[in-house]
Amino acid sequence: MNPTVRYGWRWFAALLLAVSMLLPAVGSPPSAAAHAELITSQPGNGERVAALPPTVELRYSEGVQLAEVTVMDAQGVRIDRGSYTVDPTDRTHVTVPLGAAGEGVYTVNWHVLSVDGHTTIGAFYFLVGNQPLTREVFLQLTAGGAPAPAGPSPWEIGRAHV
Repeated sequence: MNPTVRYGWRWFAALLLAVSMLLPAVGSPPSAAAHAELITSQPGNGERVAALPPTVELRYSEGVQLAEVTVMDAQGVRIDRGSYTVDPTDRTHVTVPLGAAGEGVYTVNWHVLSVDGHTTIGAFYFLVGNQPLTREVFLQLTAGGAPAPAGPSPWEIGRAHV
């Protein structure tokens, strides 16, 4: 048999095998990410507002079962009221009531357990009033300098109910 024909046949067989293995992956619909990621917030990340709003509103990419959300000032003092509400008609919407506080930089730390059992965490900051964002405070915010939320995480609570 001619060597060119023999190697050409092997190359064609390898190509055919590769195409047949990739075809199901290309033809199938993409799988869902299955994580409740933060889509929007009010106030938004890095947003400056004139006065502290009565609540922080969080909207996720999928429904939320449990949440731990803390809102802290630059010194790490919590200003949230220690509770949250998941909208029963739209489980992607979480509302966190805030207490009274003045101008400054505030960090929102969130940890949620989605309806399908996956957990995600994140943080962002917003500013109230005209107080400038100092280098020291910015470095603290970007280095994760705010303390972690106290108490059991939604993951620990969710595992206790499984």
